Amino acid sequence: MALLLRKLESKVCWTATAEDAPWLSTGDVQADALKSLRTKENALSLWHIEDDKGNLDQVVACLGAARQALQLIDYALLDAELIEELGFVLQRTAGDTPSAGANQAWHREIKQLSVSKIATLAHWMAAHAEFCRTPAKHLKSLLRSEVSAGRIDRERMDQGLRDKLSL
Repeated sequence: MALLLRKLESKVCWTATAEDAPWLSTGDVQADALKSLRTKENALSLWHIEDDKGNLDQVVACLGAARQALQLIDYALLDAELIEELGFVLQRTAGDTPSAGANQAWHREIKQLSVSKIATLAHWMAAHAEFCRTPAKHLKSLLRSEVSAGRIDRERMDQGLRDKLSL
Protein backbone atom coordinates (compact mmCIF):
# COMPACT_ATOMS: atom_id res chain seq x y z
CA MET A 1 0.00 0.00 0.00
CA ALA A 2 1.57 3.26 -1.14
CA LEU A 3 1.39 6.11 1.32
CA LEU A 4 1.49 9.88 1.16
CA LEU A 5 3.27 11.95 3.80
CA ARG A 6 2.02 15.39 4.79
CA LYS A 7 4.26 17.49 7.04
CA LEU A 8 2.27 18.96 9.94
CA GLU A 9 2.69 22.11 11.98
CA SER A 10 1.87 20.02 15.05
CA LYS A 11 0.33 16.58 15.40
CA VAL A 12 -1.22 17.67 18.73
CA CYS A 13 -3.99 19.53 16.87
CA TRP A 14 -4.91 16.29 15.11
CA THR A 15 -4.79 13.92 18.06
CA ALA A 16 -6.63 15.91 20.73
CA THR A 17 -8.86 13.90 23.04
CA ALA A 18 -12.00 14.95 24.93
CA GLU A 19 -9.73 15.68 27.90
CA ASP A 20 -7.56 18.02 25.79
CA ALA A 21 -10.48 19.81 24.13
CA PRO A 22 -13.78 19.05 25.89
CA TRP A 23 -15.58 21.57 23.65
CA LEU A 24 -14.78 19.55 20.52
CA SER A 25 -17.51 17.27 19.14
CA THR A 26 -16.69 13.60 18.62
CA GLY A 27 -15.06 13.16 15.22
CA ASP A 28 -14.34 16.86 14.79
CA VAL A 29 -10.90 18.43 14.36
CA GLN A 30 -9.42 21.51 16.02
CA ALA A 31 -9.38 24.52 13.69
CA ASP A 32 -5.64 24.94 14.36
CA ALA A 33 -5.08 21.70 12.43
CA LEU A 34 -5.84 23.64 9.25
CA LYS A 35 -2.45 25.37 9.60
CA SER A 36 -1.01 22.03 8.47
CA LEU A 37 -3.12 22.07 5.31
CA ARG A 38 -1.94 25.41 3.96
CA THR A 39 -2.17 25.44 0.18
CA LYS A 40 -0.34 27.30 -2.55
CA GLU A 41 -2.25 28.00 -5.75
CA ASN A 42 -4.98 25.60 -4.54
CA ALA A 43 -2.51 22.73 -4.27
CA LEU A 44 -1.29 20.78 -1.23
CA SER A 45 2.25 19.40 -1.06
CA LEU A 46 2.67 15.71 -0.19
CA TRP A 47 5.41 13.11 -0.47
CA HIS A 48 5.08 9.60 -1.89
CA ILE A 49 6.24 6.90 0.53
CA GLU A 50 7.07 3.47 -0.89
CA ASP A 51 5.01 0.43 0.11
CA ASP A 52 7.81 -0.85 2.36
CA LYS A 53 8.48 2.67 3.76
CA GLY A 54 12.03 2.31 2.44
CA ASN A 55 12.20 6.00 1.52
CA LEU A 56 10.51 7.36 4.67
CA ASP A 57 13.74 8.41 6.41
CA GLN A 58 15.01 10.09 3.23
CA VAL A 59 11.79 12.09 2.86
CA VAL A 60 11.80 13.13 6.52
CA ALA A 61 15.45 14.15 6.19
CA CYS A 62 14.82 16.26 3.08
CA LEU A 63 11.96 18.03 4.90
CA GLY A 64 14.26 18.66 7.86
CA ALA A 65 16.99 19.93 5.54
CA ALA A 66 14.63 22.60 4.21
CA ARG A 67 14.23 24.17 7.65
CA GLN A 68 16.24 26.88 9.36
CA ALA A 69 16.56 25.05 12.67
CA LEU A 70 16.94 21.51 13.91
CA GLN A 71 13.59 20.58 15.43
CA LEU A 72 11.24 17.64 15.51
CA ILE A 73 9.09 16.87 12.50
CA ASP A 74 5.44 15.90 12.83
CA TYR A 75 3.75 14.29 9.87
CA ALA A 76 0.74 12.27 8.81
CA LEU A 77 0.81 9.14 6.67
CA LEU A 78 -2.18 8.76 4.37
CA ASP A 79 -3.29 5.82 2.24
CA ALA A 80 -2.68 7.04 -1.33
CA GLU A 81 -5.40 4.83 -2.86
CA LEU A 82 -8.04 6.11 -0.44
CA ILE A 83 -7.05 9.71 -1.16
CA GLU A 84 -7.63 9.08 -4.87
CA GLU A 85 -10.90 7.24 -4.16
CA LEU A 86 -12.09 10.38 -2.35
CA GLY A 87 -11.74 12.16 -5.69
CA PHE A 88 -8.61 14.18 -5.02
CA VAL A 89 -6.45 14.91 -8.07
CA LEU A 90 -2.89 13.78 -7.31
CA GLN A 91 -0.04 14.92 -9.52
CA ARG A 92 3.71 14.38 -9.53
CA THR A 93 5.50 17.75 -9.24
CA ALA A 94 9.00 18.90 -8.29
CA GLY A 95 9.54 19.51 -4.59
CA ASP A 96 11.61 22.31 -3.10
CA THR A 97 14.10 20.85 -0.65
CA PRO A 98 17.90 20.47 -0.67
CA SER A 99 17.42 16.93 -2.01
CA ALA A 100 17.13 17.07 -5.81
CA GLY A 101 16.55 13.32 -6.05
CA ALA A 102 13.70 13.30 -3.54
CA ASN A 103 12.20 16.42 -5.11
CA GLN A 104 11.94 14.69 -8.49
CA ALA A 105 11.09 11.15 -7.39
CA TRP A 106 8.65 11.53 -4.53
CA HIS A 107 7.00 14.93 -4.41
CA ARG A 108 3.28 15.04 -5.19
CA GLU A 109 0.51 17.63 -4.98
CA ILE A 110 -3.22 17.39 -4.54
CA LYS A 111 -4.49 19.87 -7.12
CA GLN A 112 -7.74 21.80 -7.61
CA LEU A 113 -8.51 22.21 -3.90
CA SER A 114 -11.42 24.21 -2.53
CA VAL A 115 -12.40 25.05 1.04
CA SER A 116 -14.90 22.19 1.13
CA LYS A 117 -12.30 19.74 -0.23
CA ILE A 118 -9.78 20.83 2.42
CA ALA A 119 -12.45 20.32 5.11
CA THR A 120 -13.21 16.86 3.73
CA LEU A 121 -9.51 16.02 3.73
CA ALA A 122 -9.09 17.31 7.30
CA HIS A 123 -11.94 15.17 8.60
CA TRP A 124 -10.69 12.14 6.67
CA MET A 125 -7.14 12.63 8.00
CA ALA A 126 -8.36 12.93 11.60
CA ALA A 127 -10.16 9.61 11.27
CA HIS A 128 -7.75 7.60 9.11
CA ALA A 129 -4.22 9.03 9.03
CA GLU A 130 -1.31 7.69 11.05
CA PHE A 131 0.21 10.62 12.97
CA CYS A 132 3.96 10.37 13.53
CA ARG A 133 6.84 12.33 14.99
CA THR A 134 10.57 12.26 14.30
CA PRO A 135 12.45 13.70 17.30
CA ALA A 136 15.18 16.28 16.64
CA LYS A 137 17.90 13.88 17.84
CA HIS A 138 16.89 11.25 15.27
CA LEU A 139 16.47 13.91 12.56
CA LYS A 140 20.03 15.08 13.26
CA SER A 141 21.29 11.56 12.59
CA LEU A 142 19.18 11.26 9.41
CA LEU A 143 20.43 14.59 8.09
CA ARG A 144 24.09 13.74 8.67
CA SER A 145 23.60 10.39 6.96
CA GLU A 146 21.81 11.86 3.93
CA VAL A 147 24.41 14.64 3.51
CA SER A 148 27.24 12.09 3.80
CA ALA A 149 25.56 9.90 1.19
CA GLY A 150 25.30 12.89 -1.16
CA ARG A 151 21.49 12.79 -1.30
CA ILE A 152 21.13 16.20 0.37
CA ASP A 153 23.03 19.23 -0.94
CA ARG A 154 24.50 20.82 2.16
CA GLU A 155 25.02 24.11 0.27
CA ARG A 156 21.24 24.46 -0.13
CA MET A 157 20.72 24.08 3.63
CA ASP A 158 20.43 27.03 6.00
CA GLN A 159 23.81 28.03 7.45
CA GLY A 160 22.48 27.90 11.02
CA LEU A 161 21.23 24.36 10.50
CA ARG A 162 24.55 23.33 8.96
CA ASP A 163 26.36 24.80 11.98
CA LYS A 164 24.07 22.89 14.35
CA LEU A 165 24.89 19.68 12.46
CA SER A 166 28.62 20.53 12.27
CA LEU A 167 28.56 20.23 8.47
